[in-house]
Amino acid sequence: MPRTVSSALSTLRRGVSLALAGVLVLVSTVTPVSADQGRNRSAAPAAAIVSPLSDIRLKPPFLQTSASRAEGLRHAVDFSRPQPILGAIHQLHMADSADPVRRESHIGDAIQGSRASSLLAFSDRPGTGLGDNGIPVAGRPSDAASELKRYDALRDDLSLIAEKTGIVASLPVVSETVFNWLLERASRKSVVFSDFDDTLDLYNAVASAETVARILAVREAGKQMVIITDRPYKEERDPEEVTILESLESIPARLREGIILGAGRGGSVLRYGADGKAQLLYEEPPLAVVEVEKIRQAAEGVKARLAELGTELHDGSGGIPGESYLSYSYSMMLKAGTPQSAVLAAAQLLREELSRRGIAYKVTARLANDPVKPPYIMLSKLDKSVAVRHIVERLKISADDVVIVGDGMFAPKWVELKEILPDVAAAAQRAGLDLRKAPEKLTGNDTDRNMELGLPGALTLSVGGTADPRMKNAFVLPGKGPAATRRLLDAVASLPSQALQRRGEDAGARAPASPPVPARSSGAHSMGGEPVGKKTTVAYFSQLMLGTLTFIAVTIAYPFVAVPVVGWTGYAVLMAFGLMAGIAAGPVSGWIIDRLPTRTGMAINTLSRAALLMALPAFHYFGVLNFWTLLLASLADGWLLSSIMTTDGAFVQRLFPSRHLSAVNSLRFMSYLILQVAFGLILGLGHIVDQWNPFAVFAGAAGINLLIALLVIFPFIPNVAVPRPRGPGPVRKDFFLKKYWKEAALFLGSIASYPLLHSPLPVAAALLVWIARTDAFKALWSGAGAQGDRPEKRGRLRNSMLYLALAALMMYPLQYFGLPHIAETVAGSSGKGLLLGQFQGALFFGNLISTAAEAELPKIKLLGRTVAGQRLVQAAVAALAALWVFGRLMPGNVLAAGAAALIATGLMGIAHRMTERNWLRFFGVGFSAVWLPFAVWTWPGMLPFLTVQTAMFISLIPIGMFYGPSYVLLFNYFQSNAKKDNLGSMIGIQGAFFNAAISIGYGLLALAAGHWTPAFPALLAVIGTAYLAGEFLFWKAPAFLPGLDAQKEPQGFKRR
Repeated sequence: MPRTVSSALSTLRRGVSLALAGVLVLVSTVTPVSADQGRNRSAAPAAAIVSPLSDIRLKPPFLQTSASRAEGLRHAVDFSRPQPILGAIHQLHMADSADPVRRESHIGDAIQGSRASSLLAFSDRPGTGLGDNGIPVAGRPSDAASELKRYDALRDDLSLIAEKTGIVASLPVVSETVFNWLLERASRKSVVFSDFDDTLDLYNAVASAETVARILAVREAGKQMVIITDRPYKEERDPEEVTILESLESIPARLREGIILGAGRGGSVLRYGADGKAQLLYEEPPLAVVEVEKIRQAAEGVKARLAELGTELHDGSGGIPGESYLSYSYSMMLKAGTPQSAVLAAAQLLREELSRRGIAYKVTARLANDPVKPPYIMLSKLDKSVAVRHIVERLKISADDVVIVGDGMFAPKWVELKEILPDVAAAAQRAGLDLRKAPEKLTGNDTDRNMELGLPGALTLSVGGTADPRMKNAFVLPGKGPAATRRLLDAVASLPSQALQRRGEDAGARAPASPPVPARSSGAHSMGGEPVGKKTTVAYFSQLMLGTLTFIAVTIAYPFVAVPVVGWTGYAVLMAFGLMAGIAAGPVSGWIIDRLPTRTGMAINTLSRAALLMALPAFHYFGVLNFWTLLLASLADGWLLSSIMTTDGAFVQRLFPSRHLSAVNSLRFMSYLILQVAFGLILGLGHIVDQWNPFAVFAGAAGINLLIALLVIFPFIPNVAVPRPRGPGPVRKDFFLKKYWKEAALFLGSIASYPLLHSPLPVAAALLVWIARTDAFKALWSGAGAQGDRPEKRGRLRNSMLYLALAALMMYPLQYFGLPHIAETVAGSSGKGLLLGQFQGALFFGNLISTAAEAELPKIKLLGRTVAGQRLVQAAVAALAALWVFGRLMPGNVLAAGAAALIATGLMGIAHRMTERNWLRFFGVGFSAVWLPFAVWTWPGMLPFLTVQTAMFISLIPIGMFYGPSYVLLFNYFQSNAKKDNLGSMIGIQGAFFNAAISIGYGLLALAAGHWTPAFPALLAVIGTAYLAGEFLFWKAPAFLPGLDAQKEPQGFKRR
């Protein structure tokens, strides 16, 4: 039970900036105001035909590369041997940088030369010519009409076959006549979405002079250039890998303004500003820690079966790691020469393993173009449609405005058919496709095809020789790679936006486009479901919030059910054992998610929670309430939060469109934080626990979950079906226990020792022994799992893990053992539930203060004025503080309420100025606030105007305020210093050590509590003394964690 709540708290803190943005995006009707309203160059007056993206900065600008490396990249393009049309660009690089007028003149000459070359090349093609004002036009419509008709019919046939059989075959290459017609159509487009690697330029290369000229020519024509790439915008893997920002450093800084990037498989959106620096506008949340651990477990299952498939993991030669864990993806490299069948089988095994754990991300198999390089299987949370949808929404454009170009447009699929329907057979005959014969190659690359999923119907052109026929406006161009793309960009640049305006085709002048039509091929595993109606949205959030409220209620009630039966020491043991609840719930919840339709899965999930919540009242009724049945109830409570905060996320992907997933997920996480503060601190939900029998709270929660299923889920949630994956049978998992059977036996024995020892410390010790015997722990402790070989870097993982464990040791025993004990001691049996709920709410309110202080949201128009979005959020937090004091703490005292608002504002101001080092240095200072309630409790006359309750509230706010950002920056520090090819195992060990520390904390606090009757206030002195030791250790933390920021915003708020 405590672990599930702790994971929710940490997850909330990491995702909170995005959550606040999501709240405004989804529910606000005000209009965002761009931070930069079209800063246009005089040389391109039509550049404003597309709106600049709103400046939503959830993260500081990208991390700069070293000066020496940047200098080398600037000279990576050889301008000493320019081509004729690039002469002026050569002169630009040779010119004095202090003379902007001269440089501007040179670049203008270069672009004009490029455009003239484009027009000459265009006029030489058959079927085209130069019309009025030098604008290229197609020849007679009949020149390409018949060929286009045949191509469209072929696309329809192949799409029909794919839809009804699952067999996906590629579109063919168009003729030169159709190509010229497509170039003429592309010239009318105002926005270009392009891949970079093997499309704009060579893979992993710095943009060549030819590429730079085309990009700038498109921009000078007043059109928008958008580059979408799989590569990150900052270093994530091999430090020598070229990021997309480094690839574009060959573009002069002053001329990059307005170019938009989608990096990291579309997870990050950036826009170059007037200073030539890319500003991060949007970023998807990375894989959650829980997801990474499940992926790691699934990968271990696949690796155990590789020998059966006749292959093995790549040995790491050639600088290519065997495995790679990144922020949004996981890759497994197989040995070079692995046959295609084995690669496909390995991919299917990974799908099976993931599905058993509730992970539904797409898994792809890839064969290397070079046979000496390893093939690989890969899963990713992202695809390029994520960035496309976000950019489309911001630019207010439609499919008619856009041309999409890329080389990775096709991944073949094959299914052995038992029968062939007549219409399918006729379509196959017309397409010349043999449905009985599998193609030789069954792997491909469709990463660029996903761009079209973000804007269905857009003109989509493949420069890779193949294309998915399910894209309804797709064509395969003759030629491949950058050469074909350059011809396309020449055409786009040849018709400036001014000419489009004269011909009435200015896309930017039209009204905002309607939302894109969902792709015909979208299915259960696509990045987001079909748009849902208001009723479904209201129903979904209604069941979510009601379920969360039942969790809050039973969390408050559980201590006061357990303690009368097993005592406070036994309760501590239950809390230590309850750390396993989330793990126990995972596999079954995953099976429900992956195998059942949405409505059915959500209903079964909710009904199972209702049944589990009824277990404890049933045990009480039948007189079998004891330690073991209480432990079962603890696991049920853990199941409740796991299904609300984790399992439920998979259903969201099916119910809501991808462009709304970030906002919906943000609201899900934010609702938990708000409900804790609103119902625990202000409305006093714990009062219900005091008024009712605690067992009745569990029964009432069960009844509410039953009503949720019957009155909300069944009538209003659509039943989106999911096809059951086909493939090999289950992978055996006995290999893990074979290796660690001794440690597992010791762990089980420690659990069995409880009736004799009545302490959780043996359990925690056995868990630590198990952890310490693992290979991953040894690698972490020695530094072998850390990035870099220098000694000072090899200790970073160990030190950050120890500080994370110390933070947990200080936080969770107080929160889940100390606070219930204090509430019962102070309020007695009649008010302990209300007080405990308020204590918990005060902790979350402290978290809310630091969250609001660091939020950076778009400006909005309110009552005719422009207001920064974060100011509204901060005002709301101050208002909550005033409401709490006026309504609960000091009822009716207006002056106290005003003071509370001022104090909350001041705390937000302090939090906003805190650096990473200061969050850690003062971590213990925040926790040392527990000495205030100790002083008030022990010497009441010292501060007669304070009660023990008020003193506790005051002390809990700084604890919550410091714990949230400190935990997140420590965890991010741990992640950023771990090798990416074993990140999952490092995180898994860190999490296990974290849980063991919490278990030790419960045991030590219970042991100390047994020395006093009553335990408090004396135990507060023990806790406070321990916090002083922790304060000393955290004050020294920056010395053991080199690289923490001493000036900028805290790392904990940077969504890496």
